[in-house]
Amino acid sequence: WAMRITGQRGTRCSLDLAPGALVIARQPTHSRRRPKSSRTLSAAPIDTGDSEDAAPPPAGRTAVMVAIIASATGFAFAAGLTYPVMSLALNARGFDATAVGVNAMMTGAGLLLSSPLIPRLVARFGGVPVLVIGGTGAAVSLLLMTQLDSFLAWCVLRLTFGAMGDAFFVVGETLLVTLAPRARRAQLAGVYTTVLTIGFAAGPALIPLVGFDGATPYVLAAAVVVLAVVATLPLWRNDPLRGEQEGGAPRLGQRVDR
Repeated sequence: WAMRITGQRGTRCSLDLAPGALVIARQPTHSRRRPKSSRTLSAAPIDTGDSEDAAPPPAGRTAVMVAIIASATGFAFAAGLTYPVMSLALNARGFDATAVGVNAMMTGAGLLLSSPLIPRLVARFGGVPVLVIGGTGAAVSLLLMTQLDSFLAWCVLRLTFGAMGDAFFVVGETLLVTLAPRARRAQLAGVYTTVLTIGFAAGPALIPLVGFDGATPYVLAAAVVVLAVVATLPLWRNDPLRGEQEGGAPRLGQRVDR
């Protein structure tokens, strides 16, 4: 099957509908033909941005990610320890199940309430300062639990503990995603989740050793949180989430190459 169409400028197009092929040829009807061009077009290589991701992360960046995972795991250990310890302590003092449940949900409520505020604080002050202040506040809350014996005070302190310690999760996960190479981001996220779960489960496992009716578990949890804060101090000068004074602070989740 063939069809020819003549255009307004004297150009003739032929359409060949052979089985399995579609060929359109454009032929001028004038006797004078233009010389064929032998110009060859070559496509320039496209930079996909994956060349850096294919290589392993630098040693400095790896140390930063290890510190991030260690700090978040430290807070997870403290939270995992205080959940059963405080519930058992309240139960031993005669509080009913409703009161124990209300006190237990305060940590989660603190995490929920602080999550929208932490990105704004990081954008203004940087990630590491927020981590240090949050970790310090969480450790102080744990130590105050050994001095105050009021149920209402414990509820407020657990709320503060969750709100202040949420910086380890929000800032830590943002730093991990920001610094991790794209090709290894899912793998590092799996490692982060696994280690975090181990830290959370290790807290209740120590109850037979530290007990629940005394200051020992709270002091131990506070000490671990302090160590988690210390793990982030080397990042203070080169905070990946704190921009230069002239350039402004990058947003949470923005990739920063150092």
